[in-house]
Amino acid sequence: MKCPECGSVETIKDSEGIFCKKCGLELEEEIIYSRGRGSRLNAEKPVILPELIFDIDSKKELYSLKLGLKHNKLTSDWTKLLGFKLKNNYLKPGLKKTAEAYIKKAISKNKNELKHSKEGMEKNWKKINKNYWVNIEKVLDYKWQSENYLCYLSLVCNGGYHNSANNFIIIQYRWEKMSNYVISHELFHIIFRKYINRFFREKYDDFDEDLSEAIVNIVLLYSDKMKSNYPDIKFSFDIYGLKKHREIAKKILPIWKTSKNFKNFLIDSYTKLGRDKTWISY
Repeated sequence: MKCPECGSVETIKDSEGIFCKKCGLELEEEIIYSRGRGSRLNAEKPVILPELIFDIDSKKELYSLKLGLKHNKLTSDWTKLLGFKLKNNYLKPGLKKTAEAYIKKAISKNKNELKHSKEGMEKNWKKINKNYWVNIEKVLDYKWQSENYLCYLSLVCNGGYHNSANNFIIIQYRWEKMSNYVISHELFHIIFRKYINRFFREKYDDFDEDLSEAIVNIVLLYSDKMKSNYPDIKFSFDIYGLKKHREIAKKILPIWKTSKNFKNFLIDSYTKLGRDKTWISY
């Protein structure tokens, strides 16, 4: 493990993490060992863990507003928070600059509360960052590039959003107490889309979006490797907000229980659900 700051390969490890012995820099690396039959993870090969960067941004709040209007996924007090209303809940293209000006004022007005939530979410996520990335890679048996993800706090989104193309997610700023689960949930959707597009001939589609919603809670809340990250949330079919996701989960959970790896789980799940999906290769 080489320090990116001074180049030294000598390290010190304690309960807080791994540090460079020479300059004291904390090294955000973790040794992952291959475990189980058919694992593709290279034994004793260090990987740099992805990082989650938290931010507050008026353009992303505008993006959140537009998505929320489209999917009816805004907080009940969004007009009060942003200081304006819209006819028919539609933001005309010509009003975007005006809307962003209001959003900037709203962010400034609520800056202390936003800052407090941001710091709380950062602290919460730091506790599970290593566990999340190390173990989700083991669960999926899929090694991706180490890249950073952005998490934007929103005043008005009711829940969480993800943007797979640009590696960012958005989370309701009041959800600090359950932020780790919401963040993990949205990050999984990004990872799952990349997985499907990488390993299947037929690319990610609307059905895969529904399948992702069914699988995410199985991975996060049922998997032994992941569920300890969310001690206050237990797996249940009742956790699914939409019936179609709940029904998919009921059909594929038995497959999860008997599958040797994520690849087989997905292939068998597509078969069970009557979908034609062709695995290409690793």
